[in-house]
Amino acid sequence: MSNGSSVYISYMGIGASAVKIKEDSSRGLASYDEADTDIVSVLSDIANKISGRLKFESSQIARTDGKTIKVHSDIPMYTISVFSQSSNATVTGVKSETELTIDRNVPLKYPEKSNANTNTSLFGNAAVVNNGSSVIPAGDYTITFSEDVDLANVVVMYQPAIKMKAVMTRNGIEVDDPSALAAGDEVDIEIIPTDPDTGEEIDEKKLPAGITWKVSYEVDGELVKFQITGDGTPLTKEQQDGMKLKVKDVSVDNSGIKEFYNRLGFKSASVGLKLNDDGTYSPYPKNFGFPTFLIKAGTYTVTVALENDTAVTAEGTFEVVPSLADWIDLIKVVIFLLIVFYLIYIFFIKAKFDGQTLKIEVYVAKGALGEGKLMTTESEEVILKKFGGDLFLPKGACTKLVGGIRVIADGCGGAYIKKSTVLNYDAFGNSAGNPLRNFSGVCAGLKKVQGNEDKITATVSLGAQAFYLKQGTRLYRITLH
Repeated sequence: MSNGSSVYISYMGIGASAVKIKEDSSRGLASYDEADTDIVSVLSDIANKISGRLKFESSQIARTDGKTIKVHSDIPMYTISVFSQSSNATVTGVKSETELTIDRNVPLKYPEKSNANTNTSLFGNAAVVNNGSSVIPAGDYTITFSEDVDLANVVVMYQPAIKMKAVMTRNGIEVDDPSALAAGDEVDIEIIPTDPDTGEEIDEKKLPAGITWKVSYEVDGELVKFQITGDGTPLTKEQQDGMKLKVKDVSVDNSGIKEFYNRLGFKSASVGLKLNDDGTYSPYPKNFGFPTFLIKAGTYTVTVALENDTAVTAEGTFEVVPSLADWIDLIKVVIFLLIVFYLIYIFFIKAKFDGQTLKIEVYVAKGALGEGKLMTTESEEVILKKFGGDLFLPKGACTKLVGGIRVIADGCGGAYIKKSTVLNYDAFGNSAGNPLRNFSGVCAGLKKVQGNEDKITATVSLGAQAFYLKQGTRLYRITLH
């Protein structure tokens, strides 16, 4: 129906010559054959289905004394209805921890018509009890009558108070916003009965057999399903032996897509068909691992055909419209590519050391004959490892700070220091002299930094020939092997 509810039809044939109708519970058709069933019981069953009420079973009801009975319910209720026969007793109270409200007591009596074949034992009372605007909690309830009643002539019914809650999960995580789901996502949907007032879950084992429900999914308010029929009659899953639907054609219309970011997809979603238990087929989009933003958005028109007779076709449509949340996939791809490019840069482009040995020896003057002394505690010798130092920092070359002097890899197996480093010292230059034997001679051969700034190159290459820096009384001998 237009409001989303279903129509249920109950048919009862009276008399042996009545037309017999085959029951079809899947379509909401119940059929009763009066010849095989007591008519009173059938009418009672039909009335209960129409009213939505269930009868307390004998195990749930007991007589306390002449005027009181006790009933027990495992589930919450909207109302309790009490029918008594062959007695003028009315319901005067129903209570458990709290007193319930008696909505009405309605006397029932046989028709008083002259010359009528009337059963004068058919009289009694009908009462309806509620809990105001709240539901009646599960539990034990004592019903009190105005006079003695026979339990055999009393029927107590209740209207179940159950609210169904659907919980959707994807990969074990609850989905609060279904619009965030991507095409092809697989989800689990659990239907949970709850108390309408408290929201507490109701154990399914406590639900009476008369309570049933069904679940269907919708796309834009319309069910999207294909059905194989024979002579106009839908075939069940079992009757389709040897028959199978296949996707014949898929077309996409994206004229209705306004957002520019949803018009960038270049690949149509693949469409699969799922055979449902009721014999219908449901189309669904599959992207085979493609990020959502690469899938064409729009209205997909799917043409299906019988595998063994492709002339028999049908069409159906569904929408594929990614949300902004789906563009998280693009962010992930961009981050991944940036990481890949950065690693390529680090390992294949960035200048790195090549395992060279760097020595920085510190000398001072010793004695009056111009010889020098090696300051071993201030001197350093390090191996410039290829994958060491600041390898992963975003620089064009690896660097190493040794003895206060920053050495930089040149990418060709060598290393250098910058002009800015040399400017921090008093003198500089190359020399083949031995600072131990001729400290003063080596110092005399160096150029003063002050006044020669323009003669200092932007970079000073290091190698086996010693490069010297002098600051105050200390002479720094730098070699690279």
